[in-house]
Amino acid sequence: MLSLTELHAPEARILVVSGKIDAKTMGAFEDGIRALLEAGHSNLVIDLADVPFISSAGLGILMAVIEEVREVGGDLTLARVQPDVYRIFDMLDFTTLFRFFDTVDGAVEALAAQG
Repeated sequence: MLSLTELHAPEARILVVSGKIDAKTMGAFEDGIRALLEAGHSNLVIDLADVPFISSAGLGILMAVIEEVREVGGDLTLARVQPDVYRIFDMLDFTTLFRFFDTVDGAVEALAAQG
C-alpha cells in the first residue's frame, strides 16, 4: 500500500510518500505527482523517508517528471532518501540527475534559492 500526502511550502509543494514504489503502486505515485503538476506547481520535493524500495518503473516516473518541470523552469528534489533506495539511484548513475537532501527544509530552501 502506498500513501501520499501533499504539504505546502511557499516555494514548493512537498509530496510525502510512504510505502514501496513498485509495479503495483506506480500508478498512484504518478497520479500524485501529476496532480501537483496539473495544479501548476513546478517546484517539487519528494519526501522518501518512508520508502524502503523503488522499482525501475518508479524511477522512470521521476525521470519523466524532472524533465517536464525543468523545461518550465522548475525542479524536483528528493529528500530523506533511505540508504537502500539511494543505492538504487547510485547504481544507475541517477545521482547526477537529481539533488538529494537530508531534510525536507533543506530541499525547500534549495528550490527557493534557485528562484
